[in-house]
Amino acid sequence: MPIDKLVKIVVPTVSISYKKDLRALFNIVGILSMNLSTLRHTLLCLLLLVSAPLFAQNTEPSPDIDPFVVQLVKQASDYLANYKSFSVQSDATMEEVLADGQKIQLSRMSRALVRRPDRMYAEVITDQETNRFYYNGKQMSRFDLDKNVYASIKVPGTLDKALDHAMEKYQLDAPLADFLTGNLYGNFIANTRAGFYAGLHYMQGKKHHHLAMSNENVDFQVWIADGVAPLIHKVVITYQHLPGEPQFVAHLSAWDFSPQTPDMVFEFYPPIDADEIQFLPVKTAEGKK
Repeated sequence: MPIDKLVKIVVPTVSISYKKDLRALFNIVGILSMNLSTLRHTLLCLLLLVSAPLFAQNTEPSPDIDPFVVQLVKQASDYLANYKSFSVQSDATMEEVLADGQKIQLSRMSRALVRRPDRMYAEVITDQETNRFYYNGKQMSRFDLDKNVYASIKVPGTLDKALDHAMEKYQLDAPLADFLTGNLYGNFIANTRAGFYAGLHYMQGKKHHHLAMSNENVDFQVWIADGVAPLIHKVVITYQHLPGEPQFVAHLSAWDFSPQTPDMVFEFYPPIDADEIQFLPVKTAEGKK
């Protein structure tokens, strides 16, 4: 079944109030979309994952989460928060379930560079398009290289506040947003209802702590490196309420905590022949909610 039809079936069953609760686990592995079909698919994934309001997150873990799982996620979050600048790459696949039940994998590669508190650059390459995303402390810009179009919005302040504003007002999603904002622990816990420790397992020749978690809509697994650098290297999300239970799989690699981050990297300079388009606020684009 095409993605658009899946969206039409599932979205009406989800509370409309969740549309502005866009900070969710799926942000970890990276999406940046503007074409209609991809945006609807993105919105669906986010709606299915969100289980706590963005601006009033409960950071007290559920009693059904193994305390060791909470400890490991907290360690990974604290480790990442120690660094002012870093870069990371995500190589991901998303399954689309066809009408006959066969699954087709769609690929996406994301690279993100962040300099806290107010700089970010990201590139997202999918099967259909390549997009770049910029934030310079004053303005967010998104450039579609294939269509040669761009859009910008003025969002001054810290990266955390800028992402909150863009996702609430415009329903825009930024690649690897949970990592970028430095609130990995809070976002994990807010969207987890149960979790257990699956064991210490090998992945790519190294030991990783394997965590299995879930909420009312999805099951998800996380692999955190064992040792002094507890980095997340893999995430698997299973959409249990969609036909065929498709999976999203992301491998996070190329972590770099001493990248070059001159100001010009975060500035967007539109090509002379590029066309500017507008980001429309949700109420303007879709009417009253």
